[in-house]
Amino acid sequence: MTDDRRARPRLATVICIYEAASVLLGVASYCILTYSHSIHPSVADYSAPLLQSVVIWLRYVLALTAAIALWQMRRAAFYLLAGRVAIALVLFLVSLLPATPLISMQHEYLMSTTEVGGMIHIISATFLIFHACIAWYVYHITSPQSPSRGVSRSNTLP
Repeated sequence: MTDDRRARPRLATVICIYEAASVLLGVASYCILTYSHSIHPSVADYSAPLLQSVVIWLRYVLALTAAIALWQMRRAAFYLLAGRVAIALVLFLVSLLPATPLISMQHEYLMSTTEVGGMIHIISATFLIFHACIAWYVYHITSPQSPSRGVSRSNTLP
């Protein structure tokens, strides 16, 4: 069996580092929040429902395995990143569903909550598009039909 993997472009290396760093940052923030709640109970408990926790950890696993597969320039990196984008898309669409309104809220708080919610949706959509672009790029550089199309020698690492 021959190994026909190509040289890794610099942008692919940056994507590998980004995916690994995002996992590291996510796990670190989860640990810090859990630790801060355990040492001082007045800190808000950010525990997520079980299904949401499973989805978050699944996205971390997909990102880390995609980074490893992309580092090795395997086609599986695209499928892992596409799965991560699909999960993010479903979560984004679910977040757009209207929540039950709180009747006891004051009008000024309702307005600021709406504005913050809108900003969160815009930022989430931006990251979703960014991750879809990463998956599309990985699709092109790991495609078996194009052996080194678009990857010049000056854009590869030794």
